[in-house]
Amino acid sequence: MIIAMHGGNERYLIEKISAWALALSWVVVIFLLSAMPGNPQHVPSMNYFMLRKGAHILEYAALSFFLVRALFFSNFRFAELWGVLLALLFAFSDELHQRYVPFREGKIPDVLFDVGGIGLGIFFFSVYCILKERQKF
Repeated sequence: MIIAMHGGNERYLIEKISAWALALSWVVVIFLLSAMPGNPQHVPSMNYFMLRKGAHILEYAALSFFLVRALFFSNFRFAELWGVLLALLFAFSDELHQRYVPFREGKIPDVLFDVGGIGLGIFFFSVYCILKERQKF
């Protein structure tokens, strides 16, 4: 998907820097949330389960959206593909990281929820591009 989303060079540079700052900030947010120790006495309920898995989906939807947007502003070819690969790599590394956090455990099934979020983020980025394109006319 190739569209011109920038006008002047200065504005484009600001958008590019802010896009990368947002993507990297979101990586830090996910890392900090994953570094929080679990509660060994907590008995998970269905509501707790849904909340946690919903958080995985939303975290990675936002991450993939932010990464693809930053890559797009950096004129990467195949920005969507690179965004998906980077988000997926981070999802696996995040689960590995959780294995070393007290009372947490890294689970491969959680990566499946992350993948769902990544797909959702790519969908939202596509919608974002369509809306930006329509604004030009």
